[in-house]
Amino acid sequence: MLRDDFIVSEFQRPHTKFLHGHKIVVSKQKYQANLFYRTGVEVNGDIERNLGGQPVAKIMAEHHLKAHDVVAASREQITHKMVARAVKGRRLTPHVKVKILGAVNEATGMKYAMNDLFNY
Repeated sequence: MLRDDFIVSEFQRPHTKFLHGHKIVVSKQKYQANLFYRTGVEVNGDIERNLGGQPVAKIMAEHHLKAHDVVAASREQITHKMVARAVKGRRLTPHVKVKILGAVNEATGMKYAMNDLFNY
């Protein structure tokens, strides 16, 4: 007998699964409830992903930098797409924000803080 409070792991999406030979359908509601439990963020599309132009764009313009300059100066592996998303104001993960911060600091020779580059 399977419990109906089956917890979905963070990598699972709504789908059919077999557990100990029993067929389980992981529902979208259960997946969203588990995401809310882990992150505290509603999953039903209420997250604003486009946050408008960010201060990183102004800083790059002041130093006459393009995305390629920031990628080339980075000590970590970042892509042009990461830099473009940062400039446009797409919501980035904290790990990517740290990478962008380090790359901009390397490219400019300055010591900017996270609040100087992003307003979210």
